[in-house]
Amino acid sequence: MLAKLLYKPFAIVLGIGAARVAGKAFETTYERSQGTGPPKATTENATWGQVLGSAALRATTFAVTAAAVDRFGAKAFRHVTGFWPGDKQPPPAKRLEARAP
Repeated sequence: MLAKLLYKPFAIVLGIGAARVAGKAFETTYERSQGTGPPKATTENATWGQVLGSAALRATTFAVTAAAVDRFGAKAFRHVTGFWPGDKQPPPAKRLEARAP
C-alpha cells in the first residue's frame, strides 16, 4: 500500500512527460505524412475522414505512449525501491449471469 502512495507523485510527473512526448510525436508524424498540421473538428476544408482519422491516430498515439511510459515508470520504481507499485495480476473477469428465458 505504501509503495502505491510513494509511486503516485512519480507517476504524475511521468504522465505529464508522456503527454508532451505523445503530442509532439503525433504532430510530427501527421505533418510528415500529410504535409499539413492535423485538422481540427471545426476545420472547414477538412473531410470527415481526415478529421476522424486524425482523432483516431492522436488517441492511439497517446494511449500507446502512456502505456509504455507507465510500464517503464513502474519497472524503474521497482528497480529503485524493490516494490511493484501496481497489481501483481489483472483482476479476474466478472462472470456473466445467464438470463432466464
